[in-house]
Amino acid sequence: MARSFFTRSLTFFPNSFSLSFLIHFQFHSHVLFHDHFPFHSSFPFFFSILLFFI
Repeated sequence: MARSFFTRSLTFFPNSFSLSFLIHFQFHSHVLFHDHFPFHSSFPFFFSILLFFI
């Protein structure tokens, strides 16, 4: 029981880390490249990634 919880948390933490990295990257691309890549056009793609990690 504790071992399965440990492996589940081990698989969960890299997912949350990459998710926070994606949020950070989306924010910077929104600030830096707003003319080329508007945030609202890439938001459905980002939301599907968010649903994939849940």
